[in-house]
Formats: sequence, structure tokens, C-alpha cells
Amino acid sequence: MIYLKNRVVRCKYLHLTFKIYTGRNGAKIYKIHFNDLVAVALCPLEKGTICNVDGQEITLIEDIAQGNKFTLKDIKKDQPIIKYGYPIGIAKDIKK
Repeated sequence: MIYLKNRVVRCKYLHLTFKIYTGRNGAKIYKIHFNDLVAVALCPLEKGTICNVDGQEITLIEDIAQGNKFTLKDIKKDQPIIKYGYPIGIAKDIKK
């Protein structure tokens, strides 16, 4: 897979369109659905990395391993966590 800044990718197997974002320091992440509350790290990301997703800057508050999710906004306790445009779990108090 080739990573380009804010590249839109079509996944024919899942019938989804998702965006790959490249941060100023080369951080690569993707957000699968426009309603998602989480994004996925395509490479290891260090604490303090600034990611720009849909025009919103997010500063990571901890290290994120490759393939792991991180939140794009604060999620209150008992709210659904949205990925693929659908709930994938219920949050404990989560900070972005």
C-alpha cells in the first residue's frame, strides 16, 4: 500500500472508503468512516505526536503501537466507541 497525504482508499472487501493521513512528522494513521470516534496507527506513534484528522489537530497523550486505535475526541463513560461507522464497544472514561 502506498501512503500519500490525505489519500482516500477504497477497500473492495469491506465496501468501505477510508482516509489515510500523514502528520507533519510522518505519522501515518487512518480513519475508516466519517462518524468514527477512533483512528488507527499505521506505524508506532510516540507520545506528543500531533495528528491532523479532518482538520482537527490531536496531540497523543501516550505512545500508540502500530495497529492500535486512539480516540479523536474525549469519550465519556458508557458512550459507544464508533469504528467502521458502528459501535464496537462501550467506553470507560477516555481522553483523546
